[in-house]
Amino acid sequence: TILNRRIDEEAERTRRAKRVSVDVKKIDVHKIRRRHSSEETADFLSIALNGKSNRDCIQDGCYVGKQFVPRTHVTMAFCDRLSRSATREKFGSVRGCKVKVLVTGFLWSETVAALAVEIAEKSSDGKYIPSPENSFSHATVWFAKGERASSANNLPRLVNSGEAKRVYFVAP
Repeated sequence: TILNRRIDEEAERTRRAKRVSVDVKKIDVHKIRRRHSSEETADFLSIALNGKSNRDCIQDGCYVGKQFVPRTHVTMAFCDRLSRSATREKFGSVRGCKVKVLVTGFLWSETVAALAVEIAEKSSDGKYIPSPENSFSHATVWFAKGERASSANNLPRLVNSGEAKRVYFVAP
């Protein structure tokens, strides 16, 4: 599944930005999640929806609930790990650019779920896109009460240890 999105302009709009990211529309994330629903992913929905029916939890095409991430994104860099000038140098030229995001799978545990993604090397207008700094490029979809969305970074390790599950998506 490929999505076209703009590089997050939040880093330039706010004084103390936390991250540089590719914004992904929540409705697109939820459409992909529903499109790839299967018996294999049914246990995720029973965890995330807390026993409610799938139909009762969708509003305007999106799952509803406080634990579903409202502003889905793929983190490219954390601003506290780079100076402002280094952040501008690395990402300034692609601010506002559209970039393709390839969704390659879905990972989930009892406490967090995310779509695994790959970011295109170039924007739609041909500009080089720096690689994400996270070793696991993803868009967090959901996290349990008391958990942090950032715990999605641990999902590949949890899959390897049998504490989480992964479904691979076939490339278009």
